[in-house]
Amino acid sequence: MVVAAIGRGRWPGEVVASLGPMTAALRSTGRIVQVPLNDRLMVTGLDDRPLPKAVCDAGLALFELLAYETRVAAPARHRAPTSGRSAR
Repeated sequence: MVVAAIGRGRWPGEVVASLGPMTAALRSTGRIVQVPLNDRLMVTGLDDRPLPKAVCDAGLALFELLAYETRVAAPARHRAPTSGRSAR
């Protein structure tokens, strides 16, 4: 699992102290990616201008984490189903 957290890069201590076990585990293993707010994008949305570098960097980080998780999980998902009988 990978999480995109929109907003500030640094979480207040009160927020960190109130994290549940799953969120704390994701955070400690680097699977929460901070996606910065951008005033221009909030007002205009996507247009023909390039995305701000910080937003692109966050997107790349998300892509890399998801690609890694997909490669790790793929062998288990793509195994041939077993019939339950032993091969003789």
